[in-house]
Amino acid sequence: ENICVREARGGVAQYGHCGIGRRESNAEKQQNALSFVKRGLMKTLGALLLLLADGNFGAFRMQAAALENGLARLPPMGWRSWNCYATAINEERIKAQIDALVVLRDASGTPLTLPKDSNNAVARGVSLLSLGYASIGIDEGYEGCGMGVNGTIHTADGTPTVDSKRFPSMRKLVEYGHDRGVRMGFYLNGCGCHEHVERMINYEGDVRATVEWGFDSVKIDSCGAQKNSTLYASLFNWTGVPVEIEQCHQGQSIPDGG
Repeated sequence: ENICVREARGGVAQYGHCGIGRRESNAEKQQNALSFVKRGLMKTLGALLLLLADGNFGAFRMQAAALENGLARLPPMGWRSWNCYATAINEERIKAQIDALVVLRDASGTPLTLPKDSNNAVARGVSLLSLGYASIGIDEGYEGCGMGVNGTIHTADGTPTVDSKRFPSMRKLVEYGHDRGVRMGFYLNGCGCHEHVERMINYEGDVRATVEWGFDSVKIDSCGAQKNSTLYASLFNWTGVPVEIEQCHQGQSIPDGG
């Protein structure tokens, strides 16, 4: 029975019966296969040239598996409290960082003394915010450690506890940032004090508080019991409010559920 390579269809070689005739030699088989490869490469090159001519490079971007909510399409640009203060944070320090992000400065970095709404100041000055550094993130240190149910950091309905001496009102702090054009970030499943038992109500409470307090993004750490990042992402998406999620696994590969 003679088996040989037939004409390619859609760039894929078709193998089948050649009918009556001689068997192809190995050299002929190699030549036919090489011809198919060359034709496929030419088609690919032609498509690439067309895309280059049109300026359309989207087809060549790497695709990531993620829930699409319109956020995190570019690398983050902003400030988060951990690397500067660790757990030594409070409302006053966060407000100071918001102010530092939006203040207009001259070319030497000196803050401008003219009113912020002055056309002259705007023309002469630049801020970190105007350069694209548009977010401030609260990290470890806001939690009301031991203030939740049975010494945990969640109330009975799953709401994360907050040290009110450090942060009298998360909602008002977020509004302070929003009033100045700054996106505000929250922090969950922390390392300083955290839950040791995974509970669905705590996932729900974390998501509810993040949205109700007005945060635009959230960093989810990997020290506590709430390690199901897929569940967190689904719950955030179900709220209908776009929230940017920063997954912090500290360089580790941690599956959902830990």
